[in-house]
Amino acid sequence: MKPENKFSKSKLAADTWERINKLEETYKFKSYNGWAQVDGKGEEINRAYGEYECLLSITNDYDLVPF
Repeated sequence: MKPENKFSKSKLAADTWERINKLEETYKFKSYNGWAQVDGKGEEINRAYGEYECLLSITNDYDLVPF
């Protein structure tokens, strides 16, 4: 296996937090506002928020600190 294909917790953290930041920038999500911030705004933003919530959950489950 090539070294760049090997699992790395720091790479997982960097990729996860990069995606979280991109979603916050694009959709103006706030982690403390919950689903109310997307209520009635359509499927696209609801899917994006679902992804956002899952990514935040991953950071908690695996104790991933921002890079």
